[in-house]
Amino acid sequence: MRSLESKYGRATPPVVPHPDNMFELSVEQFASMFHTAALGVRTDRELVKFECDRVLNSDYTFQAFNIESTYIDYAGELLGDGLQLMVPISYPVGGQTLLKRMKDMEYTVAHRADQCCVTINFTAALTGRYDIIEQECRAMHSTFDPDLHIIDIVPATLFTAKELIEVCKAVQAGGGYHLKVNPGYGLGSTFEEIALIKRVFGDHFIIDPSGGIRSMHDVYEMYKRGCSVIHSQQTFVLIDKFREMKEKGERYDD
Repeated sequence: MRSLESKYGRATPPVVPHPDNMFELSVEQFASMFHTAALGVRTDRELVKFECDRVLNSDYTFQAFNIESTYIDYAGELLGDGLQLMVPISYPVGGQTLLKRMKDMEYTVAHRADQCCVTINFTAALTGRYDIIEQECRAMHSTFDPDLHIIDIVPATLFTAKELIEVCKAVQAGGGYHLKVNPGYGLGSTFEEIALIKRVFGDHFIIDPSGGIRSMHDVYEMYKRGCSVIHSQQTFVLIDKFREMKEKGERYDD
């Protein structure tokens, strides 16, 4: 499995243990499954500071802080070395050319971000040009690994099961090792998509579900399917709910 060690000395994302039942985790371990973020067209310095302060005041260790490229430096100043920075590229729908994605990745490296998530060329996938996906993934990974941990975003909801498998094969052949399944923004991971990728590709990919994960049941079902990293806009709500359930001795059992 690809190392997530930061070349800039930032903390390595925690490895989340995987007991049989998610409710055997501590609150701190549960929290460490999540990314936090300041993203979107309304992101400004005020929002970045608010979200960074929320992270710093929580005493939790998260997977990474997702930040618009404009604010990489500012987020780095606020968070210090305690949390890696991840930048979305060609996000959310993957309409950028390969040249534009490569330029954005170059900028991301120059500004000392640790990770990026980049949406694949979904129009190539929808027209059966899986060779283009493979070529573009190879270009990005061969150029920027290991300076940048690259998470390939696969908008799985747009594809049939057969198309999704072919897309993942192309990403794998192009050097991909970490998938974000759906970008959110109306495209959310389903339990079936995660199970399909796990069944076909085993442990080759780190798999991050994203989009529509709003309830404890959603997190529990993703965890059951082997996911230890979650992207959700409800991160802090879910942590509070998990703590409340632990305190009351409540849990889900199959």
